[in-house]
Amino acid sequence: MEEASSSSKQEANDQTNVCNCKNKSKIEGGQSSRDAKWPCFKAIYAEKLTHMRTVEIVRFICENVIWTNRANRNKLKGALFTATRLGIPEFVNEFIMAYNYSALLLNSQNHGIFELAVLHRREKVFNLIHGVNSSYFSISLEDKSGNNILHLTGKSEPSRHVPGAALKMQRELQWFKV
Repeated sequence: MEEASSSSKQEANDQTNVCNCKNKSKIEGGQSSRDAKWPCFKAIYAEKLTHMRTVEIVRFICENVIWTNRANRNKLKGALFTATRLGIPEFVNEFIMAYNYSALLLNSQNHGIFELAVLHRREKVFNLIHGVNSSYFSISLEDKSGNNILHLTGKSEPSRHVPGAALKMQRELQWFKV
């Protein structure tokens, strides 16, 4: 019983801290205090710094791994496909820059990163790959189920980012225009 009340108190404190962080920028008279804003900015800065360091680690790994070794290539291929599915264009870009032909690698369903970006509706990754070299990709290339890129575009991926049926329909139509 005490655990439930202490956890609800903790949640209330967390929400209060978030609200305080948002409201600290305002002091009497409607003016901002630079010192009051720092906790929010420090969190954003720390997150951005972590992101930059992560990209540096990926760059280092891609540059120092010998891509001709089959075991290494298979491990990095899995990481490349995961980054594509999750929509992380910085990672995909580092893989392609380190090994140009990584854009041609296929997974077990015969999907490359271009097809995975379409299948999982990762627009930033799709635009990155399409912008790098669109001559690698063919609309007529089929996966193991006999689907080409247009079939994959037609498959419905549940959208967690766009609310409302009309907006989801508009978003899906945009994929066919690309």
